[in-house]
Amino acid sequence: MSGGIYMISAVGELAVREVSQGGYHISEGFINPGVSNSMAVSPEQMLEGVNVYPNPAAENLFIETEAFSEYEISIFDMTGKVVFQNAFEGNQYQIDLSGLSRTNYLLLINDKKNNKLKWFKLTKK
Repeated sequence: MSGGIYMISAVGELAVREVSQGGYHISEGFINPGVSNSMAVSPEQMLEGVNVYPNPAAENLFIETEAFSEYEISIFDMTGKVVFQNAFEGNQYQIDLSGLSRTNYLLLINDKKNNKLKWFKLTKK
């Protein structure tokens, strides 16, 4: 870091953010200014015992967890847009991916009851 300028690379594109004393920022690209911190998960917040399969997936994605709990599932495209979001209670869930394009996504599983998270890279084939 030099002079308050941060460079972050993502998906083959460079984003530059400059934060001035007045709280303004200038961004180039599609990265939200806080995205570099938003995906970090401390060990205490890490959701363990999650199985996501198949990956890559063509039509259906299955999620199994060790614990019965309240979960929120979110799928983000590479621009950060939410393309799927749903909540469920239990330890098994199935997602129909047939409406999604063939590309890479980020899958977030949030255990709402225990405040734990897990990120997965998801490939739709």
